[in-house]
Amino acid sequence: MNESQSLKTTSFGQYLTCGQMAQLNCVSTRALHIYQEKGILEPRHIDPSSGYRYYTIDQCSTLDTILELQTIGLSLDEIQKVITNHSLELLEQIVRQHRDQLEKQRQDILVSLKVADEFLTSCERLSDRPQCDVMQIETLPERRAIIFDVPEQDPNGPEPLCVQWEPIRKLIKQEICARNLPISLYRNVGRIITADRLAERDLRFNKAYVFVDESFGELFHQAEIVRGGEYLTLYSEHCINVEMGNKDTERALIAEMIEHAQREGYVIDGDYIDDVVAETPAFNFESRDAFFRLCLPVRKA
Repeated sequence: MNESQSLKTTSFGQYLTCGQMAQLNCVSTRALHIYQEKGILEPRHIDPSSGYRYYTIDQCSTLDTILELQTIGLSLDEIQKVITNHSLELLEQIVRQHRDQLEKQRQDILVSLKVADEFLTSCERLSDRPQCDVMQIETLPERRAIIFDVPEQDPNGPEPLCVQWEPIRKLIKQEICARNLPISLYRNVGRIITADRLAERDLRFNKAYVFVDESFGELFHQAEIVRGGEYLTLYSEHCINVEMGNKDTERALIAEMIEHAQREGYVIDGDYIDDVVAETPAFNFESRDAFFRLCLPVRKA
């Protein structure tokens, strides 16, 4: 009788050979050997003369459980512990721990995919940029962001505000790490001028932010809502370039945007934000190559 194709009947009853057991369950005979060595799945009978190992059909359900637990990520030692203890409580405890680990891995993978997508989007946007330095009204969706307080900047200091911003970014990076947030958030740190400062024409940035979406899980629900609606926008690639000398480019552009909005019959309706559309510092080791959308929230007077 062919060992790999038929059942063997002995005085012990009907048996599956090792090869049959492996074939029926889509595993290798080597896997069955390992399960035996670990005490996870012992053969029902071992022929003392030949050493052949035999299993019964009802052991397939145990093998199914072993394979399912391996799929979850349990080690063979953990599986051995579960099977030998016959404890539903222990099984639930270990599976729940692995489920939590899988959820964390899922979130990490989603974040990694998001970062990869952002790099690709940056490449596309830098290759096909919209027209710069042209003001227009855009309707932007409501978004969520993590907000950071930032140190005061000195508009009369020896360095322009764009140069002062770079060490502030590093402080934000340290806070992201300290709060155990994904370091990928640091890639696109934007700046905020709150509405009260805009009203006083104090155009120093007093907050920073990073956008998060639903791929960040609980972090998304904890984030603050950034107003959706009409914004006066302007695309610029000169906002954080330390080679611009003492020109405070962005503040000058914001002031022009405020004047333009007033001439067109709009009033300011919230916090100013600059939105990092694309950034590729890896290709420029002397300055940050960034492409911004300056966003001034407005509504008709």
